[in-house]
Amino acid sequence: MKKLTVKFTAYLLGVFICSSALACSCRLGDVDEKFAQHEFVFTGKVSNIVRLDARNAFGDPAIIVTFEVEKSWKGAGKTIVLHTAENAMGCYGYWFKEGHDYLVFAFQDQLKQLDTFWCGGVIPKLTNEGEPSSNYSEEVQQLNHLSEQ
Repeated sequence: MKKLTVKFTAYLLGVFICSSALACSCRLGDVDEKFAQHEFVFTGKVSNIVRLDARNAFGDPAIIVTFEVEKSWKGAGKTIVLHTAENAMGCYGYWFKEGHDYLVFAFQDQLKQLDTFWCGGVIPKLTNEGEPSSNYSEEVQQLNHLSEQ
């Protein structure tokens, strides 16, 4: 019985360590911190979403999201493409919807493709209820203030 308990404890420890290694933090920081840490910061409307037959390390479906840029504070281009995921379990991606507007803080991955974090890296312009998002307005205002300095 003791041998079984030791094996089970080792199993649980292994699961905990692996889960911790894949875990991510939702604390990306304040707007000025997020601005400093990301290569692209912009508002834009999703014009296209392509669902790929692939999954990321967390098992989330891989997607390619194309934005028509409304305003850019960092990075360049009238069109920006993210190679990300439909977030379900991981840290990356978002539940993007075509025709919707977002504030996006994007970073380059190892392949030099743009990606984003779901938690703080994407702010929808409208809430799920269709109301204006105060977070969106506040962060856009702070970005405008940062760019004036």
